[in-house]
Amino acid sequence: KEHVEKGMMSALPETDIWTLTLRLPASYCGSYSLLEIPPGTTAETIALSGGRFATLAGKADPLNKMPEINVRGNAKESVLTLDKAPALSEWNGGFHTG
Repeated sequence: KEHVEKGMMSALPETDIWTLTLRLPASYCGSYSLLEIPPGTTAETIALSGGRFATLAGKADPLNKMPEINVRGNAKESVLTLDKAPALSEWNGGFHTG
C-alpha cells in the first residue's frame, strides 16, 4: 500500500497475459486483490488503491483456491500463505479486522 507501483502487473507484449514477480520470505502470509485500472485513471487515484480511502475496488483472485476473506466491510481479498507461514485460523476465510 505504501509502494503501489511495486504491485502493478505488466502486460506481456502481443498477449492478453499480465504478470508480476515478487520476492517474498517463505514465512509470508498476506492478502491481495486484483484491480483493473481504467485508462485515464489519475496517479492520485492509483496511489490510493488498496488503502482505506480507495475509490477503485479490487476483487478476490478467481483462480486462488483458498477461501476469500472479508476486509473493510464487504470487500473480498484472496489469501497467499507460503510454505513456512505460521498457521493462522483467521486467514482461513471469514472476516479480517486488520
